[in-house]
Amino acid sequence: FSIFLEIDILGIVFGGKLLAIEVKKNEKEKPSKGQQEFLDNVNNAGGIGIVAYSIRCVKTQLNL
Repeated sequence: FSIFLEIDILGIVFGGKLLAIEVKKNEKEKPSKGQQEFLDNVNNAGGIGIVAYSIRCVKTQLNL
């Protein structure tokens, strides 16, 4: 069994939730279809899947 992930940052936060962050340099860049599907799956499973354009973006989406 193996999977290929194109996600930039993976971690475990907030009581065991999966955190997946796809980093883009600006808002003109969009995640690939596979990246967006993975982030959607993470969110649908109760984790946190986000696209980030800056550290401010991450803080805002994590309510920090």
